[in-house]
Amino acid sequence: MTAVEAPALDPIAALADPGLPLAAVLRHVREAEAAPEAARLPRLRFGLSANVTADLLATFVRRHALVRGAVAEVEQGSLDAHLDNVRAFAGAGVEHLVILEVLDALGPAFEAQLPTLGPGALAEHVDRARSLLTLALGEAAGRFASVDVVAFHRLSAPAATPASAAVDAAVATFNAMLVEVAAEHPGVRVLPLGDAIAAVGHEAAVDPRFRLRFRAPYTARACDEMARRLLLATRAGGRIRHKALVLDCDGTLWGGVVGEDGPDGIALDPHTYPGNAYWAVQHQFLALQRQGVLLCLASKNEPADVDEVLGGHPAQVIRPDDVVVRKVSWDDKATSLRAIADDLGIGLDGLVFVDDSPFEIEGVRAQLPEVTTFQVPREPWAYPALAAEIAELFAAGATRVATEEDARKTEQYRVRAAARRERARHATEAEYLQSLGLEVDVRVDERAQLARIAQLTQKSNQFNLTTRRYTEADVAAAMDDPDAAVLSLHVRDRFGDHGLTGVLVARFAAPAAEVEAFLMSCRVIGRGVERACWRRLAALAAEHGCDELRAAYLPTRKNPQVARFWDGLGLARVAEDADGVRYASPLTDLDTTIPDHLTVHDS
Repeated sequence: MTAVEAPALDPIAALADPGLPLAAVLRHVREAEAAPEAARLPRLRFGLSANVTADLLATFVRRHALVRGAVAEVEQGSLDAHLDNVRAFAGAGVEHLVILEVLDALGPAFEAQLPTLGPGALAEHVDRARSLLTLALGEAAGRFASVDVVAFHRLSAPAATPASAAVDAAVATFNAMLVEVAAEHPGVRVLPLGDAIAAVGHEAAVDPRFRLRFRAPYTARACDEMARRLLLATRAGGRIRHKALVLDCDGTLWGGVVGEDGPDGIALDPHTYPGNAYWAVQHQFLALQRQGVLLCLASKNEPADVDEVLGGHPAQVIRPDDVVVRKVSWDDKATSLRAIADDLGIGLDGLVFVDDSPFEIEGVRAQLPEVTTFQVPREPWAYPALAAEIAELFAAGATRVATEEDARKTEQYRVRAAARRERARHATEAEYLQSLGLEVDVRVDERAQLARIAQLTQKSNQFNLTTRRYTEADVAAAMDDPDAAVLSLHVRDRFGDHGLTGVLVARFAAPAAEVEAFLMSCRVIGRGVERACWRRLAALAAEHGCDELRAAYLPTRKNPQVARFWDGLGLARVAEDADGVRYASPLTDLDTTIPDHLTVHDS
């Protein structure tokens, strides 16, 4: 009798197993990266600059990139040489810079020294770390798509002793410095990856032998967890910006099949198992919606059955108004997901899809590898943990409080989806735009919108002339500067309110006004809204004694659609090189015409 071999496990699926031994991780990473399917996945280029040996961390970054639907190439810099590494990474085309400073590696057995270091000696170490980090981040400015600095953390296990307290105090001091330095460099984030040590447990996370012999303090378990958190925090290195959570219904929003069990027979109940698992998960997903995540449905079902549960089931948490797009039909899930992305006007890589069927999940993975997929666990009691991981995927690394704009995002995208469907009813684009009743409010130095303005500068990539990133402090400083102005654009049409969708930052130094940044949300691209603010800017420039306008287009991989924007406004090119195009023209040459289909209000 001939033995039948079990089918080979897909290496990417195998890598999702958290209990995979290190040897198997290494093998499956190599296999997955060499597979023909890998050529279709996004490529991420990381640069890892550390003051410890971090080869193992790089391996696990590659692992979790694959799990998240991307292929990561990780350049490792020289040990404890951040400035040189930043320069080398920029020259090598690295997109995502990660700087890892381990407290214990700031000096020989640094944590052991801390209880006997005087305040002056500690301050010298803090100042040295500040100087080196400031130099590295200054060199990194504008050269990478993302820059993340890992927060300082302890390697020794905490204890109720004065020596342990000294380590904690030093960690707090160094991290306070780190936050200050990061705040001085727009776009730099501080990541608390050291929390992975506590999650794994100090004994399982720190290898004392390799720590002393090779300056390689982390075990495979610790590197695995740190890499997982890094990929979540950076949303696959900044390449993937998840915007929408697409949910199946039967077996996903509730237990059972509504078409067979009826609305009264499905498992959805706050008090009894397994319905309480689905009820808890719905609360977790609804919390994401309140933070700005777009909830959508893709279900093979009768629409009336789903509507009855959404609108009438007493334990249903997610209600019809919480869902921005519903595709409830007998189409395959890949077709529904394509339609959802089209209605929302976002890329497929912005979707996260959750389904209980392995058949549906594999079908989506095969046809739409850009979509991030999660399969509901076989046992309902394990489902809330998966929902927490999904929530972490959307929110990981977020250090800001959700803005009012986030809370209104579902309605804004519902408005957008309705407008896209309306387009099909009109023969020409001009007729369609005229039908929208578009109105734009142009506001100057709107302090109540500081958080939203800063957020938009951090997120907008496609319609962004200079891709400058601003913190709330940066925006406030520009508003406070008498020789600067921050213009914000608020858009609404007959379908509803799109909110704050555009930002212009200008500086005035007679005789020239300079546009430092101009960007728009993808929600309103293609409607002429970008022409609404120039009459107001020209008036501000004249008030500051300026008769010339200067601007620039700084190219990135994502903004080629605006490469000739300034040409279209009548500005003349005065310099052009690999870094971009500079423009300068008399203010009178600026085309301030407002399209007929726009009504503009200045305030």
